[in-house]
Amino acid sequence: MSFALDALRQSPVFEGLSLETLEAIAAAMEPQVLAVGERLFAQGDPGDAAYVVLSGRVRVERAEGARTHVVREAGRGELIGEFTILTRAPRTATVRAVRESELGRIPRDRFEQLVKRHPSLALGISRNLARLLGEAPLPRGVRATANVIVLRPVVHGVPLDAAREALVTALRAVGRCAFLTVGTAVAEFGDEA
Repeated sequence: MSFALDALRQSPVFEGLSLETLEAIAAAMEPQVLAVGERLFAQGDPGDAAYVVLSGRVRVERAEGARTHVVREAGRGELIGEFTILTRAPRTATVRAVRESELGRIPRDRFEQLVKRHPSLALGISRNLARLLGEAPLPRGVRATANVIVLRPVVHGVPLDAAREALVTALRAVGRCAFLTVGTAVAEFGDEA
């Protein structure tokens, strides 16, 4: 339970909630693990649970006709599927694991009990939904997030070339990847980089 509690403590959704409320949320969770690419639920499915991402990353995708676009990505501490619990409408998007992910599943009845017993949770969820609704939609074809990995030696003078090459090769096998040095970043993006 401490693993789930740590994720909740670091989450902006659950920010400001008492330890008692966080412990109640963690106790209500059922563990669920997703492999890379595995679907958590599909657009149109009934909403039987909400989920907290405990580790890993998931992608929220919405189909519009023959096209599917990325709505957002969610990582540790983020809440997924609460909209359907609150509205009792079918799922508005499909959610898939971007990498191996562990989630805490909160069934509908437990979720509703938590909100009734801990009104501060309802406020946190409302703030999060307002934030999501206020975000501008991404243009088609643009990824929800870009990840930046910085390699620095722990001890001065340790060469990182082999590690960098292996990492770039592995990342390019699963998606787009660019290698930047301070010089190339400044040349591309200016002194503010």
